[in-house]
Amino acid sequence: MTNFLIVDDHDIIRDGIKTLLETRPNYTVLNSCSSGEDAYRFVSQHPENIDIILMDITMDGYGGLEASRRILKRNPKQKIIIMTMHDNPVLIDQAFKLGSLGFISKNALTQDLFNGIEHVLNKQIFISPKLKLSVKNKKDFDKKLTQLTTRELEILKLVASGNKMDKVAETLHISKKTIANNISIIKSKLDIESDFELFSITIKNNLII
Repeated sequence: MTNFLIVDDHDIIRDGIKTLLETRPNYTVLNSCSSGEDAYRFVSQHPENIDIILMDITMDGYGGLEASRRILKRNPKQKIIIMTMHDNPVLIDQAFKLGSLGFISKNALTQDLFNGIEHVLNKQIFISPKLKLSVKNKKDFDKKLTQLTTRELEILKLVASGNKMDKVAETLHISKKTIANNISIIKSKLDIESDFELFSITIKNNLII
């Protein structure tokens, strides 16, 4: 029996994935969560029961990357498949750096979901063919962004989305001082100085989604 946790902030997508999974007699959906925070809490309470987490990458609060980072820090062996509507090379690169084994396009769930699951169960990396082709053809993203850690990337996205420092600190459960220090490090890594440049680079690379 293979047990799943589904994490997505859209009810219709969670229900659709659950319906797909339950067409297989040996697949069981233990729970579905609408946020990264809920997912982390559930995993903390059921550390031994979840075989695969299907994780949306774009959610309010913890994004899929931040939730995955926290979960994998707690349990490095946890198998995670990231789901996305977007073919962003930076986010895909971060997902695999964290230790996620799969990256599936939501536009190809019915075609790729079961293939991706079988790869990940066998500890093999899987990326949807459509995403792989799209990323291969995308040459205009800023490669400096791949220098950022998952925490730094999440802070960058939240700040550039217009969130005040208090809100970012509250969302990520870290201090405002830590946020400010991380922003300085981000600017240094990206070789930029102003908040406007920070905002511009996120827009150019489709990080605000």
